[in-house]
Amino acid sequence: MTLDRILLLAGFILIIIFPTINGTFGLTENRNTEKRKNEDAPKLEFVNWSTWILKYDQHYKKTFPGRSIYFRGLSRLKYSLWRTSVLPDKVILGEKGFLFLGNTHAKSIDKKLGINIFTKRQLAKITQKIRQTKKKLAKENIKFYFAVAPDKNTIYPELLPFNVDPNCESPLKQLKRSLQNDLIDLSERLTDEEKKEVSLYYKFDTHWTPYGAFLAFQQLIATIRKDFPTISNVDITNYTIEEYVRCNKNLCEQLDLDLCENRYRMEYVNSNDIRKQKNRFIKPPQGNRNYEKRYINPQNKLKVLVFRDSFTTELEKFFNQTFGELVYIWTSEIDQQIIAQEQPDIVIFEIVERNLDKILNWKNF
Repeated sequence: MTLDRILLLAGFILIIIFPTINGTFGLTENRNTEKRKNEDAPKLEFVNWSTWILKYDQHYKKTFPGRSIYFRGLSRLKYSLWRTSVLPDKVILGEKGFLFLGNTHAKSIDKKLGINIFTKRQLAKITQKIRQTKKKLAKENIKFYFAVAPDKNTIYPELLPFNVDPNCESPLKQLKRSLQNDLIDLSERLTDEEKKEVSLYYKFDTHWTPYGAFLAFQQLIATIRKDFPTISNVDITNYTIEEYVRCNKNLCEQLDLDLCENRYRMEYVNSNDIRKQKNRFIKPPQGNRNYEKRYINPQNKLKVLVFRDSFTTELEKFFNQTFGELVYIWTSEIDQQIIAQEQPDIVIFEIVERNLDKILNWKNF
């Protein structure tokens, strides 16, 4: 046997037995790169022996010692040689190096292709919940605005690795037709012309850039200004922009790829006018440290309560400059108790496009 074959055989054997050696001697620590939920090994069941073997086999495949090393190696190999994703159900590689969410995340691709859309009953239910909320709050002299942040694949469909029919149905299109003026589509100013000038979404992230967020804010505030005409304009020249580099985060992190990109930090030059307040909720649900945020801007008057997700993070700086008191609550529901407690002038509910079906779980207002 030649030396090449001996080395090849030795390497193959080492790959096979490494998990056992690693588990015995603890050579490396398994990192939860794939963001899997921690699962205990199934308990031994002598009565259902065959079932236990199958369960343990599935458990071991997900948790064997050294899995993160194999995952990292395979992910980098597939990305470097073939520009493909090791987990296409979670992350898709598009054109120009862009990364997009896969179907594991709220069936975002199926929704984009019109495969997963609302039934007539679901659409009617969501429409009723939004309009009922607006009507009930109006009786309390509170204005309600329902805003939808677009998915990255909605703004950059041409960079997906497959063709998307621009006329195909989607949950957002359905809801826009049903709610009409009761829905604020934050994608309307994120146009092809704007994309030519500057990046509206990050290449390796699911979220918009500060400039993309600013355009979305302009769309939202234009609608709010119809009811509150004294609201002043936000001038982007009043913000400083700092560029920095961030690596292996968000979508890259899910593939364990050390990809880096330029990020942008936008700050209001007169930020001293805006004061952060203490939180009032002692134990935020689900351990979300960003569940609650509060700000005061003495230069303005209106109090705004924002039910939000991660897309509001880049909008906060613009809200804080525009309104007098801001309360941000990270949730996908309308919390009636918080509304009663805060007594705001305005309630904004912001949700990303792919999560619109979460509204089906709202409690009746």
